[in-house]
Amino acid sequence: MKQKIVLNEIVDYLHSIYPNVAFGIGGSIATNRFNKNSDVDILLLMEKFVNNFLVSFSYKGINISLMIFNKELLYKNEHKYLSNYQNMPITYLAGVNMIYDDKKMIVDYRNFIKRLFERRVFLNKLLVAESKKKIEILFHVEVFSIIDEKIRLYKIVNEIVSLFYLVRYADKIISKKEAHNPFNIIMKDDYELYVELKKCLPYFPGSYERLKKIYLNYILINY
Repeated sequence: MKQKIVLNEIVDYLHSIYPNVAFGIGGSIATNRFNKNSDVDILLLMEKFVNNFLVSFSYKGINISLMIFNKELLYKNEHKYLSNYQNMPITYLAGVNMIYDDKKMIVDYRNFIKRLFERRVFLNKLLVAESKKKIEILFHVEVFSIIDEKIRLYKIVNEIVSLFYLVRYADKIISKKEAHNPFNIIMKDDYELYVELKKCLPYFPGSYERLKKIYLNYILINY
């Protein structure tokens, strides 16, 4: 399809200018599940990059995204990736296919991700306890407006979802689709939790108290 022709043209051009940069392909093209409307997601890695950033443009009618990641920032955020189910860089990097990688930078990233999930399994009890502590701290946060109350509620729900994934899927890299709607997996694996969380959303005046009861009477017992 046209995407592969465009991919080769862009990567070959960029590689001729930046021969020390590692290039990979992610998204639907990497899994060979793309169609005529699919975007082209290209990974760039270079030791001198100081930030993560995204460059998007259109070329020959195809939407292109250049995903640039900084190794030090990835390592710096390791603890966040250990405990949070929403790990876009990890999900993306784990599915990348190498195009050019003379300095083994993509290989290093893959090894980092492998070790990350090994640690998540090994440290699981500690991470679960830490997640519960975060939830309990959030329950004690004082709020002074309805907006603050809504923010607190959604933060608690997000942390409960992270706790669910820590307990049930510690060794799993969550897909982009699952990260956008984690409730489908919760519904499949723990229907009671799914129903109770859905009763709290979207926010209404009794949401907070209902969520607190769910945490005390169900989550602490089962998770």
